[in-house]
Formats: sequence, structure tokens, C-alpha cells
Amino acid sequence: GLDRRATGGGTAFGRVYTYGDGNTWGGEPLPGVTVTLTGPVTQVVVTDATGTYLADGLAPGEYRITVHDPGGCRRVSRWS
Repeated sequence: GLDRRATGGGTAFGRVYTYGDGNTWGGEPLPGVTVTLTGPVTQVVVTDATGTYLADGLAPGEYRITVHDPGGCRRVSRWS
């Protein structure tokens, strides 16, 4: 799963987690996962021990968020 939010001031953050059991919103956090934000600028960040990523210094615009987990799966989201 992927939880993402955009805030003012050129910052994006979110949490990467396992899918869960279908009865809960999210499962276990996934630390050490590479997250790439591609848009007017590109930034690559890695999730921390809680599965959280933070990218700041982003220019206004639409970004594609690509999450690359160590197992080779990938999920892509877009927001502006």
C-alpha cells in the first residue's frame, strides 16, 4: 500500500506498507524502500524504519510517485 500527501512549501511525504489482511487499512511498514518522485524536478528518497518517506524542495506541479520495493514490485501514483 501507499499513503501519500502533498503539503504547501514544496514537500511530499507518505508511508509505504504491506497490503494488510483486507480488514485493516495497512499492514507492516516497509523500511529501506526507494521512492522516486518525477515531475518538474526529480527526487529519490528512501523510506525510514517506519516506512515513511519525505521529499522537500519540490517545485509546484504534477508528480509521478514510483515505489520500488526490494521484491521487485512497483506501484505508481500521481497527484498535483
